[in-house]
Parts: sequence; C-alpha cells; structure tokens
Amino acid sequence: MGGIVNWKASFDFSYMGMFIPPVPSDTTPWKRFDATSGGDPVPGQKTYTTIARMARYASRMKALGFSTLNYFNMTEFGGFSEWGKTVAYPDPHATGTDDVWLNPTAFLYDNFPGALVFGVVDDTGWHKRSAEQLMQMKVAFRDLPFWTWGGAIITDVGDPMYARFLLNQARLHVEKFPDAQGIAIDRFDWLNEYNWHADDGKTWVGGKPVRALLNSYREFIPRLARIMHDGGKVIFCNPHMNRLELMEWMDGVYNEFGQIGHDLNLSSFLTFYKPLICWTPDRETVMKSPDAFFQRHLLMGAFPTAPYPGNDHTIGPDPDVERRYLDYGPMFNLMHGRSWVLIPGVAEVAGGKALCNVFRTGTRILVPVVMGTSDTVTVRLRHCGELGLTASLRVETWYPGKERPVTGRVAVTGDELKLSVPLERGCAFLVFSR
Repeated sequence: MGGIVNWKASFDFSYMGMFIPPVPSDTTPWKRFDATSGGDPVPGQKTYTTIARMARYASRMKALGFSTLNYFNMTEFGGFSEWGKTVAYPDPHATGTDDVWLNPTAFLYDNFPGALVFGVVDDTGWHKRSAEQLMQMKVAFRDLPFWTWGGAIITDVGDPMYARFLLNQARLHVEKFPDAQGIAIDRFDWLNEYNWHADDGKTWVGGKPVRALLNSYREFIPRLARIMHDGGKVIFCNPHMNRLELMEWMDGVYNEFGQIGHDLNLSSFLTFYKPLICWTPDRETVMKSPDAFFQRHLLMGAFPTAPYPGNDHTIGPDPDVERRYLDYGPMFNLMHGRSWVLIPGVAEVAGGKALCNVFRTGTRILVPVVMGTSDTVTVRLRHCGELGLTASLRVETWYPGKERPVTGRVAVTGDELKLSVPLERGCAFLVFSR
C-alpha cells in the first residue's frame, strides 16, 4: 500500500453505520450524509450516491494508482438524534416511513437494541478526562446512551445482532467494491467505555458485572478480518488510543492526530512493519514550520495526508502547502513499503547534531537525517553485514526541493560505515544499495 491511499471518509453512507443501505439495486440512489448542514450535502458535493457510483470511484482511483479505503465504524450508529440527551426515548417509528432503514432510530430498535451503550462513567468522553480520572474513573451508571458526532450514539459490537449486521456490511464491501482495497475503521476511542446493561463474564465495575467494549472488539475483530482478508482486502484503523493488542488484525494505521508528537510516535511504534498515514488537519499545521513537519514524518516512517479537494477533516488544495509537499515528495516516494530496522545501535549522528532512523525497502537501506543543527554531520552506520551492505556501496543523497539526488560510492570498513553528510534545511535522505 505504501502510503498511496485515499481513505474515502466522504459520507457516502446515509447515516453512521448504514454504509451500504438495503436498496433494491446497485443503481438505486440514496441521500448522502452530512453532519455540518443539517443532513444536506455541502455545496459542490453530489447529493445522492449509489453502490455503482462508489464502485466506479474505486475503479477510477485504482487506474490512477491509488488504493481506496472505504469508511467503516463499529462504535457509532445513527444520525441527527437527540436521544442520549433526553430521558424519554422518542417513538422510533414516528416518521411513518415504509423503509425502516431510512429511520436510524427505528432500524436500531427493530434490529439490535442491545447494542446501545449505557456507560459507567460521566458523559464527558475519555478524551476530556485527566490522566488521573482515566486511571481512577468515577463510577456513575448512566441511564442514557452516549451521544456522539453527527447525532449518532455509541454502540457495542458485543451485541450479537449488531455484530451480524456489521459483518454483513463487510461482506457487501467485498462483493460490491472489487477495486477498493479495503476499509478504514474510525473511532477506536469509544472502546475505552463499559456497557453496564451487558455482561461479558470478565469485567466488574462499581459492584456490577458489565461489558468492556475492548472485550467486545476482541471477539468481533477476528470475524471481520476473516471476511476482509479472505476477500483480498485490507483493514486500516484510526486508533485514537495506541494499544498494541488492538493491532493484531490491522494492516495499517490512518491516524487522525498524527500531527501531535506523542500520537505520531505511539502509532509509529505500532507500525514497524505496516503503513502509517497521518491526517494533516490544516494549512497552519504545515506552514508554521514546514521543514520540521515533514522531517518528523520522515524520521518516524509516517506519511502525511496530501492536499485534496473536499478532504474531510484534512487539508485541502493550497499552492504554498503543495510546494512544500513537492519539496519532500521524492523522499516519501522512496519510503513506500518501508519497514523499520530494529538493530540496537545501528546508526547515530556524531555529537547529536541531527536525528536519524534506519528503514529497509527490499535490498535498499534508507537513512533519513533530520533536524540538523550544522551544515555537515557525520553519520555512522553499524552492523552493515546484517543489513546486507558489504564492500563498495552506491549511495544517493536526496535534499528538500531537489529533483535529483547527489550520487556516489562509499566503502564499508569492517562492519561499519562512516560518512560525512552535508545538510540542506537540516536534512539529508540517504539511500544505500549494493
């Protein structure tokens, strides 16, 4: 996949959770969801879509060399609902429509009411709690569901009927979108919650048996992965919380908060052998220090989201920003398919005058040297035999804004390579090959 990916978080779904509605045919249209304008798509966007249209989009992107990941979510359902904010539930069939699926409240109550999450903490959301509150949560059994983005509510995939519904959605993805490469699952943060209206047989909070949504996930995700992987598809996720055991069935990470230092680092440590892509939220994120922005991503083996028209939550077209992306584009192209080299002491920059890391792509060894504080630094590469680098080597040195590298040859002495490297804008990207 190597970073050439489009997560199509463009609200093709009719509402959260109903990603491929039960329409009569692949050409039957449905109204696309948009939470920012009362349900009406934003100006310039198509108001309706179809299965056939979504499939054609994936085919066009594939022809252009891009992998499409369709949006998926297992912890949120519905849209534009006030339930969860009020004590009394509305009549789920108040709209009187014959197609129950058009009414998310009615559809949920008719099919999987047990998926509603009634939590055991306050409704501020885990991301608004202090570290101390997260470690010692105040138990307050809620009698209302949790309300979330777009008027949806939090759902528990531990409910068997809800799990069955989502697995069928996955089967439809495999069947209907042959040219899409898979799905990206949003919002793992809600897996921190507990459903006190259910019992997983493992979790006890505040003197009551409850169901931890983390346990619901652990039961569900292997079943989802079998469907997607057997269909030749991949699964990415937007973790929000970077926990190692959540990654077992994931093929890559698309991190919403990758511009935040600790979040970038944590996701990087989960993806030594998997792709990591990070959202770029806005122009300011790049332009306040363009070189630092891109060099941080290079150091951690992460790909920033590029400007694209209509990007959800991420950066749109901007000439100044795009110029910076083009400056560093050749280096990120070389990182496609990278894996980390996890050998202790494999590389260092003398005197701490820059930071570096070591990656492998096939038979090539990549060493990004970044955040330099002098014009020239000395890079020492050790364990060259284990890296497959012996005798005389070809080295390419790439610099920001340069279309071509500086090329040369260097010699390995013993099992070590020592190289004086000029920097430009504090950066040099070294590519070693036999």
